[in-house]
Amino acid sequence: MTNFLAFLITLIAGFLFFLGILIIKKVKRKDFFYKFASALAFSVIICLLILDIIPEIMTSFGEMGGNKRLIYFLGFTLIGIIVLKILDSLVPTHTHHHQEAETNIVEHENHLIHIGIMTSVALIIHNIIEGMAIYSLSITSLKAGLLMGLGVALHNIPLGMEISLTLDIIKNKFNRVITYGLLIISPLLGGLMVAIFNNINEVFLGILMCITCGMLIYISFFELFGEIKNNIKHKEIILGLITGLVLMTATLFL
Repeated sequence: MTNFLAFLITLIAGFLFFLGILIIKKVKRKDFFYKFASALAFSVIICLLILDIIPEIMTSFGEMGGNKRLIYFLGFTLIGIIVLKILDSLVPTHTHHHQEAETNIVEHENHLIHIGIMTSVALIIHNIIEGMAIYSLSITSLKAGLLMGLGVALHNIPLGMEISLTLDIIKNKFNRVITYGLLIISPLLGGLMVAIFNNINEVFLGILMCITCGMLIYISFFELFGEIKNNIKHKEIILGLITGLVLMTATLFL
């Protein structure tokens, strides 16, 4: 029964991506929410790194000495940045120079698709790792696993909004459905991996989280930051930043 509940928690955590997607399906002012979601995602990802991922990495490397822990952290985080940079080269060419009177609509849409694809890759990996952690914790303490699952689920809502806004531009519906499906079930996949392989080494888990950390740093500062910088005077940018900060702060009390 405990195993079933642990799997259920990981599934619910991923399903809230779908809630974020549904919210965006109902809004009419897409242009407003494009900017809002970019700022929201930036704020959420930065808070996620500071409040969740980096502390978890330090815990995973807890038995190492200080210098070795730092080397592991910096080294594998750099690998994450490099991996996403390589993937970046395979995604349609884009630019961050989108002015107020933008005329190249195709270029702007390619940029939004680019952000959506890169973010999806990093988040699928990240959620698989979080699913591992949620499942492992739930087996030990169902209450602690539930609280962690709720925290993960909360920050999946705004990320689902951002992903939906960017990927809905893709004309191929099958590709969108596959991506959404992987995002939703990725925590469950992580839980299944732990169940299948029984115990996953803490250091290996920390390495995977470092790689994810590097990917999210790349997305934040080489993708989303450009959108925010070029539209910083728009109220939706400020609103997105504040909303993301409030949502992520709320997870601290779970």
